[in-house]
Amino acid sequence: MKLNGFEQCLYIVKNRNNGYENRRTLTKPPTSLDSIIARLKGIAQAVKDKVLLEVDFDPQSLECRRCEYKQLCVPAPKALTPIEEASLSAATADWRHGKQLVSKGQELIDRAKEVFETHTKATNILKWRHSGLAIQLVHYKESTMYPKAKLLKVFTEEQLEPCAEVKEAYDQLRVTDLETNGGV
Repeated sequence: MKLNGFEQCLYIVKNRNNGYENRRTLTKPPTSLDSIIARLKGIAQAVKDKVLLEVDFDPQSLECRRCEYKQLCVPAPKALTPIEEASLSAATADWRHGKQLVSKGQELIDRAKEVFETHTKATNILKWRHSGLAIQLVHYKESTMYPKAKLLKVFTEEQLEPCAEVKEAYDQLRVTDLETNGGV
């Protein structure tokens, strides 16, 4: 845009981890050319010096949320009291144990559902009870969906704007186990 004097451009960013493409029409550059060059020089210097690039972790930024190397820069809490340390350590153990129980519980539920579904189809009785459980096989008709990622491969955000619905802001606590590289 800057070099050619264009008033707008198609801006495409692809997430190489999952293939998602963000396409949009820009009327101004997303950042200054000078800041892009400075950032690339910083990266080149860090590679040359064989050190990690110093960055400020921002849990709200798209870069930090999608980064697969969070464990390198997510800050640890500073100066915990012994009570805080004990409380957080107990919560960490509870969280990991809870995740294991949820996983094991889901395996048991899935196995039971498979048996129930097999029995339902074999007897052709779509709604029945056993040992206090009501079991019902529900058939959902085919439906059509329009995933945003696919829409953005064909249309720009500006073209989709008349159909947009705003989702209200809210807070969500996310927990990522950096030791197992799993569970959010």
